[in-house]
Amino acid sequence: MDESYIELTPPPNSKNDGIYVQANEQPPAQVKDKHPTRINVISAVGMGFRCKIHIFDGTMTATLYVKYLKKLIHEASKDHFGGKDWTLVQDSGSFHTAKVVSSMLEEEGISFIKKQDWPASSPDINPIENVWAMLKSKVAEKNPKTKLALKRSVTKVWQT
Repeated sequence: MDESYIELTPPPNSKNDGIYVQANEQPPAQVKDKHPTRINVISAVGMGFRCKIHIFDGTMTATLYVKYLKKLIHEASKDHFGGKDWTLVQDSGSFHTAKVVSSMLEEEGISFIKKQDWPASSPDINPIENVWAMLKSKVAEKNPKTKLALKRSVTKVWQT
């Protein structure tokens, strides 16, 4: 389970986006919007399934995270795990590791990786990071022009 954001105009990828110019030319300036239009998303994935994607405005907080966490845990437990044991994988983000979150998980009897057991800077361990990258790429291909079109593109790509 994780959250991410998707921008209307994705920023250039300085590691992979090459600009080729003649030896005596200067590369064009890359203009980056200081306040790009973006949406926030949250969902969960597992072996052979993905939960509904939720789009939200504002900043993620521990309280808001608990709200979505309960929805996604209920969906995953009911529709995908059917009483089998499973472990929630999160990263070490501040609201993932907040006391209110760990308390709720313990009260619900959900197995999860605790903060002290999570390796630092290890996004490759959480498979949803790869899902976010694919989602962002496919949404960018659709080239939405408005925030509403961005939301629709995200929802449509997620469902396919």
